[in-house]
Parts: sequence; structure tokens; C-alpha cells
Amino acid sequence: MLRGLLDIDVPVHGVLCFAEADWPLIGCSFTTCGVQACWPSKLSSQFEAEGLSSAPT
Repeated sequence: MLRGLLDIDVPVHGVLCFAEADWPLIGCSFTTCGVQACWPSKLSSQFEAEGLSSAPT
């Protein structure tokens, strides 16, 4: 649905970002059924690595 609303082609990925999870208990970030579960700083670093940290101009 999101791609139909935008005039540009952008990648869309499912992500669950847990801000206050006890990550040492869980172990690490993981992906299941194509949806990534991670913590905020990991998600932010992935955005930056893929060049997605700013809106297109």
C-alpha cells in the first residue's frame, strides 16, 4: 500500500524495534518471516549504512 502512495520507488521492510527490551536475555537481533526484530541503535546504523538516514530531496 505504501508503494502505491509514493511517486518514488523505495524499499519497504518490516521491522519490530524494541526500545526497552532486555537484549542480553534475548541474545541478538533476529529475522523471522521476513520481519527483523532489533533495538533502536542497530536499526539506526542499518539506515545509515543503506543511505536511508535522510529523506529524498
